[in-house]
Amino acid sequence: MMQRFGTFAYCEDDTMQMVKLPYGDGTMSMLMILPRTGQTLNAVAQTVFAAANWAGYRARLAQRSGELCLPRFKADYAIVLNDALKALGMVDAFNSGAADFTGISNKRD
Repeated sequence: MMQRFGTFAYCEDDTMQMVKLPYGDGTMSMLMILPRTGQTLNAVAQTVFAAANWAGYRARLAQRSGELCLPRFKADYAIVLNDALKALGMVDAFNSGAADFTGISNKRD
């Protein structure tokens, strides 16, 4: 288990508990949501992240002191973005004859 005492942005209601965990200098963070007994994570997430509700939940996050205990975990995510980037117009980057990365690399392609 990971355990930390501190002050965290937190809110709760009848369906879930939510805590915002900052990373590094605080410019990035992760929301941890714990559904209440009888609630599914999918149902709670659909409610919290619905466009009509999201701002309200963010506004309800308030600083609260306490102990945070989480099981240790590792999360990985991988996706190949080539097709999506090409669809957005970044075609030359994937063409060795046209790619020009001189601003970020000494290699031409």
